[in-house]
Amino acid sequence: MTSIDTHCTTASAETSPLERSRRKSVLFCPGCGYESGIDGEWVVRRDSETRTYVCPQCETEIASH
Repeated sequence: MTSIDTHCTTASAETSPLERSRRKSVLFCPGCGYESGIDGEWVVRRDSETRTYVCPQCETEIASH
């Protein structure tokens, strides 16, 4: 699993109306660019302690918790 580094730059601080209207719970696949709400089409793999969200298009693991 990879971590995500975030930092603010002038370009990222200026958001478009579309970006401002997106829900905060949208996941983005770094492998293919797919995006959907956390309750969208993501494949969720569960075991006794962890849920892993997997891209339905390219099968990249997005997040685990």
